[in-house]
Order: sequence, then structure tokens, then C-alpha cells
Amino acid sequence: MFDASAGDDPFSGKDASASFVSNLACNAKRPAKEFLGLLGVSLKLATMPDNGATDHVSCAVQDVGQRAMTIADTAECLRIRVFGGFQMSLGGVPLQPFPTREAELLFVFLVLHRDRLFQREVLVDKLFLDQSASTARKRLRTAIWRIRSVLEPEGTAGGTYLTVTSREVGFNAASSYWLDVQEFESVISRVTSPTHKPLGLEEGRILTQALDLYRGDLLEGLYDEWCLWEQERLKALHLRGLETLMNFHAAKSDWHNAIVRGQQLLSHEPLREHIHRSLMRYYYLVGDRPAALRQYDSCAQLLYNELGIEPMRGTRILYDSIKEECTVADIGEEEIGTRQGTVGPMVPSEQDILAELYDCATELQEVTLKLRRGISLVEGIIHRGR
Repeated sequence: MFDASAGDDPFSGKDASASFVSNLACNAKRPAKEFLGLLGVSLKLATMPDNGATDHVSCAVQDVGQRAMTIADTAECLRIRVFGGFQMSLGGVPLQPFPTREAELLFVFLVLHRDRLFQREVLVDKLFLDQSASTARKRLRTAIWRIRSVLEPEGTAGGTYLTVTSREVGFNAASSYWLDVQEFESVISRVTSPTHKPLGLEEGRILTQALDLYRGDLLEGLYDEWCLWEQERLKALHLRGLETLMNFHAAKSDWHNAIVRGQQLLSHEPLREHIHRSLMRYYYLVGDRPAALRQYDSCAQLLYNELGIEPMRGTRILYDSIKEECTVADIGEEEIGTRQGTVGPMVPSEQDILAELYDCATELQEVTLKLRRGISLVEGIIHRGR
């Protein structure tokens, strides 16, 4: 085994960095925390300028990351899934569900807001609105006890997963845990950022894995107000991720996978006309002209039934081009409006305006969520000062 202190390093300078990282990749038997700490060192080394060692470092870092994920999967890690329903496991073993729905909702609320502690009065106001103050406080205490009885049974240190004081309650974000929402948000927010570069193959794979975490809406079937906002926010992220992945496959001329992701997106949001338009092109480019024409018919029928409007002019022009067997391989969205006598950009139609309104509504939801979190924070400060 390589030992820098023993002078075993056969390399020098930046080549030594590559050797060190390679050694990390082979040292998978160390405790998880120590190993992840070494991973952080290796990632710093990977950012150093190189003289030919960069590829070696990058490959080693990727190997280290994969081994670290394996360790996280097998160690005593609390894994929490809230997409499509609530599930927990510890060290790969499923945990018994919380005995009451109130305990489950309280725990999920705390996990989703894991960056802060909540005054008990705030939790009472948010989760026990239909009960008297004294009853609500009692039920909150009971719910906390039920959570701890499952996550921190006898023999487990108190505060391992739940931070509880006489006045505040919160999830211990410093504990060893994995949360599907956190993993999902981290990847989607990063790769769909307007400033992000076009996706590479590895990022496309990571995005695919993140989207697969979305097994259904957050706590599907729950309609409490606090949950509805989170559901809509995460749903918007999911749709954004699907469109990004669809465009990623299309950029590689992988029309079949682009079609799969486009259809998946429409199953959640069937009125997105520009997705219908993209699918029309993809079907035509794989030689399935009938499917392209049927996609238009489906789009036109949906728009008429739901909104009482016709497809945008650009969509109709694309339909005519496909029907007449024109070459559409090189026709982009921006070019459609210049065909058949239309000069310059198209005048916005009702559907264009509707699409803008949909985007505005999504942004408004995100801003409203931030405002509500700010309000909760101020409420906590006020209660703390009493």
C-alpha cells in the first residue's frame, strides 16, 4: 500500500496527486466517515491544473465516488423515501412504519425543512389546526414520542435523528441519512440551471437516475396545505428535468429515448404544446410519419377540449410540412415561423401567452414558497422571544 511518509511514492508533483487518488480508490475498507473525508481531498486534487495527470485523477475520483456510494448504501444510514409514499430503512433493513399518520406527517415535515428547528407552537399551528391548543400540544408531544420510539429505541443515543428541546423540535441534519427529495433536488437544480453547460454523457446518466427517484408526487394522496406547495414545487422540478433529458437525447439524435421522455412529460402535463411539437419532429425523424401526424391530432384535440383553442401557427406549419413529406430534420423551433410566407418572428398567439402564463405561475409558486418559509422563520423568532 502506498505510504507517502515511507517514501514509496514513485511519482512527483502532479503525478503524485494522481497516485494518491488512485490509492484512495483502492482503500474501500476504511470507515465510511474517514473514507468520505479522503474523497473530499481527492476532489480538491482533481481541480488542480495538470501536465497529463488530469484524466488519471478524474477516473480515480469517479471510482472513489462510486465506492463511497456503495459504503453509504451498506452502512448504518437512515434512508428516507417520500416520493409516491413514505418508506424508511436503516442499514438496508426496512423500518416499521410510524404507528400514526400524525407522527409520519410530523417527521416528513421536519425532514423536508431539515435546515432549521421549529418552535412547538409553530408546529401546532401548521399540523394540528383542527384541534384546541391544549389538545394539539398534547398530540404533538405524543407524535414526537412515537417518532423517537421507532428511530431512537432503547440503546440508541437520544438526538440521533430528532433534536428535541422543551421549546423546539427539528430533524438532526448532521445524522447519517439519505433523502430521495434531497438527492433529486440537488441534481435537477444543478443540471437545469440556465448557466449550466450542455450535459455530458455522465451527467445525462446522473439526471436519469435522479428522475427515476420521482416515483410519484410527494406523499401522494395528502392534501394538507403545507404539503401541496411542496408537491407543486417538486412536480415543476420533475417536469423541468424531463424536458432537459428529452433535449439531451435529441441533441445526440437519440430520437427513441427523446420520445420516451417527451411522452413521459406529457403524461404529467399534457397541454405543453411545444413538447407535442418536438415529438412530432422526433417521430418523423425516425421514419414514423403516421405517429407524427397522430401526435398533432392528439395535441389539437387536447387544446380544443381543455382550452377551446387551436394549436399555434408554428405547430400547424410543422404538421403541414410532415403531411407534405418535407424535410424537417433541420427545422428548429425558431425556423418554423419563417416558412410558408411568414417573415420574421411570429406574432404571439393565445397559446404563446398561455405558455408564458404557465411559466409565470411556476415562478410565482417558487417565490410564494420562499415567502412562506420566511414567514415561518420570523414566527419562530417571535415565539422564541416570548
